[in-house]
Amino acid sequence: MILGDLVKTIEIKAVRGDPNVKFTSVAHDSRQVLPGGIFVAVKGDTSDGNDYIENAIKKGTGTNGKTTTSYILESILNVAGKKSGIIGTIYNKIGEEKFSPKYTTPDPVEFQSLLTKMVENKVEYVVAEVSSHALAQKRVWGSQFKIAIFTNLTHDHLDYHKTMEEYGKAKQELFCHYLESDGIAVINKDDPFSDNLVKCGKKIITYGFSRGSDIVAFNVSICADGTSLSLITPKGAIDCKVKLIGMFNVYNIMAAVGWKRQNFFPSAG
Repeated sequence: MILGDLVKTIEIKAVRGDPNVKFTSVAHDSRQVLPGGIFVAVKGDTSDGNDYIENAIKKGTGTNGKTTTSYILESILNVAGKKSGIIGTIYNKIGEEKFSPKYTTPDPVEFQSLLTKMVENKVEYVVAEVSSHALAQKRVWGSQFKIAIFTNLTHDHLDYHKTMEEYGKAKQELFCHYLESDGIAVINKDDPFSDNLVKCGKKIITYGFSRGSDIVAFNVSICADGTSLSLITPKGAIDCKVKLIGMFNVYNIMAAVGWKRQNFFPSAG
């Protein structure tokens, strides 16, 4: 079912994200949220469902960074006046034309076909979600990336990879084999697996709250209508206010800023 169809008969104060996202189940107890499900935060007599939103997201939507971060990058490119392409979970996009994806990362033929169409349409930048399944199955074989972002390594896909070691090995492929020799790895230093990516020998910029991170967030304030924060970066401090909530989105913002600080076009603002 489509989220927008579910809520169209009720009064909505604000919308954050894509109302056309599909879901397979509904729960009001964060412990009962299933992958692909949505969570309804209800304020009760003894507890408030809003306090459990982040737990529900981790269990139900699979939002560990890739999808949200990719659309933050697309937004940055749009503001900079750059023609972009998207390959990802919610949709594939060439310029302003959108296509429904079957997988987060398409099979090799479709992946290369999308890239070809993007070149033909004079797309300047491609933002692609590359899943661990895709890396294990070599769906992006033959492609090279200028910048790769590592968000985190969780227990989401052990039904496929079986062990964390195998899951990590698949993720590592993107940084060790598909990132150009002079490419840049933007890495979440707070995740213990980040040490394995350093071994790939590429130029690295780190983000997180850990000591020594290149990009660090502080003065973080999260409320119902968005998040404000300040960031220390290698190129100076910046202040941000975004219409995203949750600490996981603070990490997504840091990742996006790490990408932007390494890119090759002037800031639009």
